[in-house]
Amino acid sequence: RAVACAVRTRWVGSSALSFPTRVRAGRLPFSAPRRPRGMDAPANSSASAVPNELETLREKLGGYMPVKVYFLDNSTKTFLCSEDDTFDHLCVAICEKFDIDAPEDAARNFGLFESTENVVTSSFDRNASPTKTLLQWGGGNAHDERKKIVFMVRLFLPSLGRQEALPVITHLRYIQAVFNVITSKHMTDPAEALELAAIQFRIKFGEATPDSNHGAGFLGTRLVEFIPANMLRQRRPDFWEREIAHRASKLSATSLPALKRQYVQATERWGRYGHTMFKCTQNHFSNLAGKVHVAVSCNGISVWGDSSQEPDVAFELADIKRWGYHPSKHFYIEVNQQLEAGSVCMFQMHNGKEVSDLLQDYAMAILEDQDDEE
Repeated sequence: RAVACAVRTRWVGSSALSFPTRVRAGRLPFSAPRRPRGMDAPANSSASAVPNELETLREKLGGYMPVKVYFLDNSTKTFLCSEDDTFDHLCVAICEKFDIDAPEDAARNFGLFESTENVVTSSFDRNASPTKTLLQWGGGNAHDERKKIVFMVRLFLPSLGRQEALPVITHLRYIQAVFNVITSKHMTDPAEALELAAIQFRIKFGEATPDSNHGAGFLGTRLVEFIPANMLRQRRPDFWEREIAHRASKLSATSLPALKRQYVQATERWGRYGHTMFKCTQNHFSNLAGKVHVAVSCNGISVWGDSSQEPDVAFELADIKRWGYHPSKHFYIEVNQQLEAGSVCMFQMHNGKEVSDLLQDYAMAILEDQDDEE
């Protein structure tokens, strides 16, 4: 795999984008698409691109396809990938570009996700081909970028937290925490939202000076980058701006990495932190609603209601005998205890494979970490 990454997956360039004027709950803060920097546009890469022109572009680039990867700070990097490269190879190449130690090992903690119209829908199969994915999306997507490839933390393991001395790891965890807050993926209250927004404000704009113009209207439409979407309309914009700037001015002077760690540590205290949620239906637990969320984490499997701050049901990895899925129908686990409706818990969902693969990757990663500790 290392050879494949070094030879076939080549980094091309990167670009930083500005934030848009609106962010809706669950949507990524991406602006209008731009061509990646560091790469000359092929003659046929016009706005009228059609699917067969992607094949022509690949031929001109010697069998390679430019694959643009988005990050949650709204920056991008573009890599040239062959048809044989996989999303796993691409993850390793990204870690190499970030100078993360042992990139092949580190890549397991991250994943590449599909975003459709700025909503993250699912993670890509690690063995799938980015090039084939782009060809399937067609040339029209190269212009409007309705679908995007997004790099995110996938496995929330204690070992990842122990790497926070590395600025890039701290940054990747921070931007994902901000994304989860402003898209209302984590439950919070206005007071806590303001404290987090103040930290983010300080990171973004630095320490206030007598010449700073942080009065009413300073953030304007960018307020959506700081306050959760589900509570933004509870107060007037000038209230949020005034409170954010005031609280940011009270923060003690410290380094940017320290402020980012402070933000992440605040979100780590929330019950939903580190849980990847999947919508499903169930009839196994009579005391729960039919529509619930199944969550996968380093601890195992849990079941949550829509507004639950803590899981309604939880099973440690050690308590799960086996798990599996039926394509487009369900995901199931069998546990080491007799439940009211039996030891096999079934959840109806279309993406059971994704849940099963994620649980498998957590189990393998935990075993690897235990071996390393020994």
